[in-house]
This record gives sequence, structure tokens and C-alpha cells, in this order.
Amino acid sequence: MQSAIQRLLSGANGDQSLDDGVTASLGSGFVVRADGLIVTNRHVIVGARKVHVHLPDGRDVTADIVGADALTDIALLRVHAGILPALRLGQAQAERAAERLRTRIAQEGLADVSYDAVDSPFGTLLLAATKRGVVRLAFPEESVDLVLDGLAQRLSPRIVQSSAPFERARRELDEYFVGKRRSFEMALDWTLIGTFGQRVLRATAAIPYGRVLSYAEIACEAGSPRGSRAAGSALGANPIPIVIPCHRVLRKGGALGGYAGGLERKRWLLELEGALQPRLIAT
Repeated sequence: MQSAIQRLLSGANGDQSLDDGVTASLGSGFVVRADGLIVTNRHVIVGARKVHVHLPDGRDVTADIVGADALTDIALLRVHAGILPALRLGQAQAERAAERLRTRIAQEGLADVSYDAVDSPFGTLLLAATKRGVVRLAFPEESVDLVLDGLAQRLSPRIVQSSAPFERARRELDEYFVGKRRSFEMALDWTLIGTFGQRVLRATAAIPYGRVLSYAEIACEAGSPRGSRAAGSALGANPIPIVIPCHRVLRKGGALGGYAGGLERKRWLLELEGALQPRLIAT
């Protein structure tokens, strides 16, 4: 399924009812993507073809409207040379300028959500964080656009890509993946998790490294002895897997059960922690 941004970039399902010659102004409520595109709410720019964007560093730039998606209320803008200043000097200089802008936005607290890519043994993960802490970890097969769309709708559209907020999280994950870390100390933001889900996932976070519990046991720990199925649903919706170790919950008898990241990845994590013995591959 295409995300709203993918649909707009491909020209599919876009709202083409925008008039030529009309301008709108945008001072907040927008996402600066790493590729220089701007995502905002389509209602802010309805009826316009060009938009004046006031950047957090004080500059004003003009953007063209790529399109607007009526299904998600998202509009996509393309800046001529404002977000990536000095494009005439070359792509490398432009990328450095864009990174400086994104870093400043993050450091000065002008964005509500930051995100960045993090390497792992099974591909590139996406981390997102608020001022409270890490709020989302997405596996490589998850669409970045869909993840960002969800964060914009549930948290805030003021999102920026920046590596600075993730130095500690990146270091702790690197240590974990090579077997040098048994628990995470990074701050977490539990905003995306409901009341029952928090009970389940806080109980899950307390399972020691190298140990496992059953779905029934974790339901009891969460205060719902008969809520095994509901506990399984809460585990499957865990927005911060690995860090909140839902892979440590198995079916009664030791079967793997389910895992949003796939059973092979669940087995890999459990083998890393010594909770499962590595499988022997016949030759």
C-alpha cells in the first residue's frame, strides 16, 4: 500500500483543485524531510499554488505544492533552493547545509519529534524520539513515510531528521547487538501506548535478559490473569521493540508465538540473549 507521500510523488490520488497565482504562508506545523521536501496539513494551504515558508532559522523561502492528499490531509511541498541553500555550489555543500539546519532545529527544541536511521545486524532501523525519550523503533521493512505519517498524526507534525538526539540510543543498541549490553538505560516516551498496553509492556520490560515468560504469565503480571489474548495484542503493537523486549514472551510450552518483526528475528534475538540454543544447520 502506498503512503500519502508516495502517492503524491507518483501523482496518484492527489487533489488537483489548487489555483494558480494564489500564495499561502506557513510558519509552523510542518515537517522538513532529509530530501528537502516539506510535509504539512493540506488545509493550511488550500487554494494556493505557492507557499511562503518561514524557516526556524529566520529565513523565508518559496515552495511549490507537489500535491495534497484528501485521504490523510497531507500536503507535499518542494522548495526551490531555500531548505537546501547554495544548491549551485554542489550537492555535498547542500547536504551539509541541510544537516546544519536540521541539527539547529533539533538543538533549539523547534521540533517535537526527531528521527534517524540506526544500523543493526538485520538492516537499518528507524528511531524516533520526543523530548521525553525514544517513542518509536521501526524495523527495516516498515515504510519510513508511513511511520512518519503516523507520528505526525498521533504526536505532532513538527518532525525533523537529526542524528544528535540518538547518540546514546545508537551506542546502547550497538552494544546490545554484539552481546555487551543486557539492559537499556535510554529514556523512553510511552505516549503511543494505551493504559492496558503500558501495564503489559512495563511488565515485559522487567523480564531479565536471557529469560522468557509465557503470554499467560505476562497477562498475570499485568493484572489480567485471563487476558492472554489481549496481552498478545498489546505485545504485537509494541512501538519500541527490542528496547521493550516483547521477543521474550513465548507461548506456553516454549513455542515462539508471534512477533511483529518476524519469527526469524525473534529467534535471533532470543539466541543472542541465550534464551534459546542456536539451531544447528545440517550440511
